[in-house]
Amino acid sequence: MLFKNSKTVYIVLFSVLLLDYNEEAVLHLFNLSQHHSLKTFLDEGIWVTGILLLTFLSRSTHKLKKDAQGNEQQQSLVDFSPEAIIIVKKHKLLYANSTTVDLLEAENDRELIGKSLLYFVHPSSLLTLCDFFKKYTNEEGFDSVIRSEMKFKTLTNNVIDVELTSIPMQYKGQTAREIVIRNITDKKVKEELIQFIAYHDPLTNLPNRRFFEETLTQTLTDAKYTQSMLAVLFIDLDGFKQVNDTLGHHSGDLLLKDMAKRLVKCVRKSDTVSRLGGDEFTILLPNTDKKFVLQIAQRIIKALENPVLIEGKSVQVSPSIGISWCDSNKTKHKTCQTLIKQADSAMYYVKQHGKNNFFIYDESFDQNSKKESTV
Repeated sequence: MLFKNSKTVYIVLFSVLLLDYNEEAVLHLFNLSQHHSLKTFLDEGIWVTGILLLTFLSRSTHKLKKDAQGNEQQQSLVDFSPEAIIIVKKHKLLYANSTTVDLLEAENDRELIGKSLLYFVHPSSLLTLCDFFKKYTNEEGFDSVIRSEMKFKTLTNNVIDVELTSIPMQYKGQTAREIVIRNITDKKVKEELIQFIAYHDPLTNLPNRRFFEETLTQTLTDAKYTQSMLAVLFIDLDGFKQVNDTLGHHSGDLLLKDMAKRLVKCVRKSDTVSRLGGDEFTILLPNTDKKFVLQIAQRIIKALENPVLIEGKSVQVSPSIGISWCDSNKTKHKTCQTLIKQADSAMYYVKQHGKNNFFIYDESFDQNSKKESTV
């Protein structure tokens, strides 16, 4: 018998259990104890110490193996994650998984490792990236989850929209950032399409009333600080109703598309041409002067002189143009709706006095209109 009394056995077994009992190790030790030379050589105290030491070492080895297996499993999950994942330190890539390689159109991760994150950012998103860097490099944001959206360019120079989510981590004994990259290009395309539909006329693709009014409101605000002049042109097509009534709405739509293209060609890229509805168009001319406004009005009349050939038939329309403007001295007293209403009133004056012309609104126009209506 290895142990002289049962008390010693209980102490050993209880101690083994406290140290995370390892059945294989204990049985192996008891089998060794049956060897005669060991029984004569070892006393109870040595056996107690031996069992505890072997169990402790076995437990430590088991934990190390378990941790190693856990790290391997975690690494495997990252390597084959459907999300693109990179690890960066001082803005340089230390690691990139296979999904990142595919997303950035690289041959392998070696083409990515060591490159700065700046290398993959589209020039239009450089300021966004700088802000992203600032958030996780300062003390407040270092331990935080940081998110941002920007444009990336792949190794083949394709541009994609991405969402970055960054968290702090330890990588090979050093503090780094893990960044998950999500491709949101399809999402952005859908958002831009919804935005376009909300702010544009479906027939001509010109900006609609909502777009025009918001742009005019902002331009008025800017004009107050820049002390610049702006003008609004309100255009109605003379003879359009007759085209619609005789040739049908389809022909009328074709005519409107042609007129829209001609109007756009008459103005600068910084100007806004919109379709309010029906055969009514508006034009916003920011940072302008009276001479240029009159040139634009004359240019429009000239551009619409040529007839339009619609389904084999020649169609002729002309513009009635009302103009309202706002110089630096009056921007405080003008609003978006006021300018549109004044240009509309001036346009109707042209309609009543021969059409195919333009008229500039002024304050006396309202006074004369009131006198005429009273008479």
